[in-house]
Amino acid sequence: MNAAVGLAEKQAGQRDSARAVTDEQREAFLDVIRAVPVGRTVSINDVRHHLDAAHIPAAARGALFAAAVKLGLLGQYYTAVAGLGEVPVRVPSTGRSAHRAHVQVYQRTDSP
Repeated sequence: MNAAVGLAEKQAGQRDSARAVTDEQREAFLDVIRAVPVGRTVSINDVRHHLDAAHIPAAARGALFAAAVKLGLLGQYYTAVAGLGEVPVRVPSTGRSAHRAHVQVYQRTDSP
C-alpha cells in the first residue's frame, strides 16, 4: 500500500469515527481543548481523564484532535532534529492498551 492510499484510508476512518460522536461529546471535547492555555503543549495523555469523564469514545478521539487542528485550536508541534530538520513531536502513550504506541503532541493555538 502506498502512502497516499494509507493516508486516505486513515482520513476516511477518522471521518467515520467522528460521525459516531454526539454533538454534546464534540462540544465537551472542544471545551477540554479550549481550557488548555494558549501556547501550552498537549497530547491525549494530558486530557485523557477529561475525555473519559465526558464519555467520549476512544475511537473518535483522533478525529476530534484533527478537527481541532482544522478549527485552529491546535497546531502540530515540531522540534528540530539534526540531519532531519523539523519533525513532529510524539511521546509514548500512557493509555491502558497503548502497546508501546506513541501519540502526537500539539500546541494550543490562539483560536479564532
